[in-house]
Order: sequence, then structure tokens, then C-alpha cells
Amino acid sequence: TEAVTDLANIYMYVGKLEEAEIRYQQVTDTYVARYGEEHPDTATAMNNLACLHYNRALKAKGRRRSSAVKPVLNATALEQFTKAKTLLEKVVAIPEAVLQESDSALLADALNNLGSVNFLMGDYAAAEANCTRSYEITVM
Repeated sequence: TEAVTDLANIYMYVGKLEEAEIRYQQVTDTYVARYGEEHPDTATAMNNLACLHYNRALKAKGRRRSSAVKPVLNATALEQFTKAKTLLEKVVAIPEAVLQESDSALLADALNNLGSVNFLMGDYAAAEANCTRSYEITVM
């Protein structure tokens, strides 16, 4: 499964997002079947898949600026941000003790990523809460 993750990382790096998504989803499905959703390896796989959706959303969003308080997102960007948010919410819902036993940076990363998604979707209160919690874990 590590080799599949490495391949997905390469695909993501070179912009082959469809191929990367297939591999990240394969790894996520394997870990869910093997360990269930509340396992650090599963959480890492979901975080990787969420990052892919986040990157797709940024690409779809483009560099458009909005003077509105909430950002204006096209349907593709909104769909990809929503997929990323759903996966990241699953990761941060895993009991903190389970994640920190393996790797406290994983929870901090997932919270930071979720905060970024919240921010770009215009949910500034959730963005602040998640980024603050990420910071608190990082400085412990």
C-alpha cells in the first residue's frame, strides 16, 4: 500500500489528478477494509485523498477575487471542497488518543487542512477554530 501511495503522490505532483485519485481511493479503501475508519493509517489515507480534492478545488476556483464576504465558488470547486471537507471531518472525528498515539502531527495536519477548506468555503469561524486547535497541538 505504501507503493500505491507513493505512486499517487507522484501522479499528484505531476498533475495527473485522475490517476492520483484512483490510487488514493484504493489505499483508503484498503485501509478501511483492513483496519476500519478509526485507525491512523486510514486517517492518513483519507487526509491524502482530501488534499487531492483540495488541490482540484483550488484549480477549479482559479484566481478569481470576490468583494463579497463569502467567496463565490463555481460548482466544481464547491464539489471538490465539499469532498475534502467530508474526508477531513472524518479524520478529526477519530478519537484524539488514537491519532496522537501514532502521530500527533497527523491530527494537527488534518485540522489545519480542514481550517483551510473552511476558510476557502467562507466558514471563517470554523476555519479559526480548526487552525487554532491545530496550532495548539503543534506547540504542545
